[in-house]
Amino acid sequence: MNKHSYAGGARNAGLDISQSDYIMFLDPDDYYETDMCEVLYNKILKDKTDITICGIYELFPKSIKYTPPSSIRKINNLFNNKIFSIDDIGDDIWFFLVYPYNKIYKKSFLTKNNIRFQTIQNTNDASFAFESLIAADKISLLNKAYYYYRRLRPNNIRLTKGNSLECVIQAYEYAYNKCKNYPNFSKVELGFKSVIIINLAWHLHTYCSNYDIKYENFYNYIKALLNKEFLNNSVLM
Repeated sequence: MNKHSYAGGARNAGLDISQSDYIMFLDPDDYYETDMCEVLYNKILKDKTDITICGIYELFPKSIKYTPPSSIRKINNLFNNKIFSIDDIGDDIWFFLVYPYNKIYKKSFLTKNNIRFQTIQNTNDASFAFESLIAADKISLLNKAYYYYRRLRPNNIRLTKGNSLECVIQAYEYAYNKCKNYPNFSKVELGFKSVIIINLAWHLHTYCSNYDIKYENFYNYIKALLNKEFLNNSVLM
């Protein structure tokens, strides 16, 4: 892997050399349920979708937590074992887990839309996830976990993300510029901006709970975005 392209570059290299019709991702130290590949592969073949999504298990030192595909509970129940698109789900499309590893992708779909990972230090999968969701004509869902994610592993980039929060801003701005090129984005643009604000606020709470001058630009960016997109938005008045 090119040391300057980070995990995004490594994943792009994998996409370039892959000879398979379908793509899955596995991060270091994580692992699949023994039948994950088989189940998701058979599901995407049967449903003829561009993406199939499942839930994950988050592994903590003394516990395991099931995290469903979407943070909106009704979506997991309503669309479990069903096929849908952005026309069916609307703004709720953005609330699926922003991870590449709880999904299987049709490679020709990724190639056709030139969906790639950003080559930045962290949050390099955000644009890949958001763009694939809006580009997909058909998506299928399994409200069951097959992926085991080690939440607090020593090399987890989340543990040091606070040192490079500018990547979060870069990632979301890049994702917005990519997604707005799709004709149906106007239908769900407000929802996209809402999710970005939620995620930025989470990062602010998680990494900036104590004042530090190095976070001032991040704080000011969020404040300006709130003023621009919500406080002065006539659609929401």
